[in-house]
Amino acid sequence: MINLFGCNLACICENEINAYTQLISGKRKSSLARLKYIDDVKRSLLGELLIRKIVRENYFRGNAEISFGVNDYGKPYVKDLDAFHFSVAHSGEWVVCAISSQEVGVDLERIRPVDPEIARQHFTEQENIFLTGLSLDRKKEYFFKLWTLKESYFKAKGTGLAGNLKEADFSSMAGASFSYPNEGLYFHIYPFDPGYAVAACGCEKEFSPKIHVVNIQYSDF
Repeated sequence: MINLFGCNLACICENEINAYTQLISGKRKSSLARLKYIDDVKRSLLGELLIRKIVRENYFRGNAEISFGVNDYGKPYVKDLDAFHFSVAHSGEWVVCAISSQEVGVDLERIRPVDPEIARQHFTEQENIFLTGLSLDRKKEYFFKLWTLKESYFKAKGTGLAGNLKEADFSSMAGASFSYPNEGLYFHIYPFDPGYAVAACGCEKEFSPKIHVVNIQYSDF
């Protein structure tokens, strides 16, 4: 089963950031040092802490025993855990991750106004035809539903946005759960915090019915 977990930025206070930073990889520490805004720091920090918490609770590893590698496209993985696959996304006030025994991808986006040109550049002709006929509010909702599906698809394939978003067409999607023809991939669109869109993609057919919201505490590590 593909399981999703989420945590809110509010679970870490600004004055706790330095302490939590001691729990993460050197590479992540270096990337945090380049970030200007506190919320960006929290998103990046929580992304790794959430994975570490899940690995510790399910594989009984000490925090110091958890290390990460990346594939040729930059997708991270946990070293020496071949049957543990994960994907992380963050936007606005939330960080989410998907875990599976096989390849998996997830995307989260805060629903907000977008430039119509982005849809014309990245969506297929049929997707754009459907988008054009919607009201303004429905356009934003549909845009981010498509965007999260596409990102989750390419994340599951391990390429991220190195892939061409037009390669995946979701104009015929039906319902919250469906499969992608001929690729052995399954999708699920999650209801979540109002104002956010979340979609997951993976090789397993079963998805958790909801996103499990968790808290991050220093004692977890």
